[in-house]
Amino acid sequence: MPFCPTCKSEYGSTIRRCPDCGSDLVAQLPVEPEPLREGELVQVLLCTVQGEIEAGLLRDRLRSQGIPSRAQLGGIRDTPYYLAAMPAPVSNPLDIVLRVYVRRGDLGRARQVYDDFERQGLGGTTSEVEPEDPE
Repeated sequence: MPFCPTCKSEYGSTIRRCPDCGSDLVAQLPVEPEPLREGELVQVLLCTVQGEIEAGLLRDRLRSQGIPSRAQLGGIRDTPYYLAAMPAPVSNPLDIVLRVYVRRGDLGRARQVYDDFERQGLGGTTSEVEPEDPE
């Protein structure tokens, strides 16, 4: 049975052209590679940040530079290792530690974006305070 290489539809043996798009039919569809799933990409740790807000802002900055990333819960800040496995209420959202991962091939560019992000602070402006002029 012939197939349309464009529509991927199968037709009867007497049909030679796709009635939908006009493409010549082929005996077999070409084998297409399966798309990569996120879990199959080699991801490396870029940094650890405090709180979901900082992680979201950093991920937005990375995305704006064409760098996909993901954040994964890393634990609670200042929690002893033997208590980290126990669920505990978090009273301060900034106590949540998140690890931000990027693809290995993007790590160099991602580090530049992260360094810039750290220099600018959460507000997007330089965090250094200008000294006041003595009068």
